Amino acid sequence: MSAVDLIVCPYDLGRRNWRCGRGPGRILEAGAISRLTADGHDVRLVEIETTVAYESESDLVFEAQRQIASCVADACKAGRLPLVIGGNCNTAVGGISGIGGGRRGLVWFDAHGDFCTPDTSDTGFIDGMGLAMTVGRGWHKAMSTIPGYQPVKESATVLVAARDLDTWEADDLAASAINRLSVKHIRTSGAVGAFEPLLERLA
Repeated sequence: MSAVDLIVCPYDLGRRNWRCGRGPGRILEAGAISRLTADGHDVRLVEIETTVAYESESDLVFEAQRQIASCVADACKAGRLPLVIGGNCNTAVGGISGIGGGRRGLVWFDAHGDFCTPDTSDTGFIDGMGLAMTVGRGWHKAMSTIPGYQPVKESATVLVAARDLDTWEADDLAASAINRLSVKHIRTSGAVGAFEPLLERLA
């Protein structure tokens, strides 16, 4: 039996239970806790609730990251497994900060690159910046407010299956040290053949 903290962040771009932010609630409604409990796990539900003085999108997004990071760190200190369910991709920033991202490897599965920055995005869509923030690109001051945040090394990062990229985003990825793994390569080599060499390199 293992002890699990199920950390639920039902937000999408700072708005609670909106759009993709409904996903965590649906997972709970489908019986996530009862299934984990039935498998013998000691499950504790931890819910993120953002409260900020000025409710701008960026304030709410980074407050969620700070709370996630703190909850993940608390779970790790207590010897519990932090399992984060979030409403958008930048939830990962708080999660990996809580476990000490600077010394970790990262495997990022997404059809999108999530590698835009405030300087390269033509829309300002924060959820398209999650991977870039995780490896230390953009939002430097705001990122410094997230407990435990340290950029993950680009060379210790694998982006899997990304195929829908903005032009500047694609150029930045090509110039980065991030490892790429395509769907075609996985289909050709099989999961073990495709992932094993990369995971050995990260380890």
